[in-house]
Amino acid sequence: MPISTRWSDTDPKALEVFIELHRKRPAAQKLADVFAMTEMVLRMSLQDVRRQYPQASEREVFLRMAAR
Repeated sequence: MPISTRWSDTDPKALEVFIELHRKRPAAQKLADVFAMTEMVLRMSLQDVRRQYPQASEREVFLRMAAR
């Protein structure tokens, strides 16, 4: 299995273990992880908007988030 440059700093045996563990995880758990990561990114983005525009109303924050 060719290793992309994304994993060039990872020991090939460690990568094999990681991939095998990932393959064994149930699809529902993988999907739950995607939702959790999406929620985290949205929270971080919201915090950034509020940091950049501390005087913004909730409506303005909502619109700036939607624009992102």
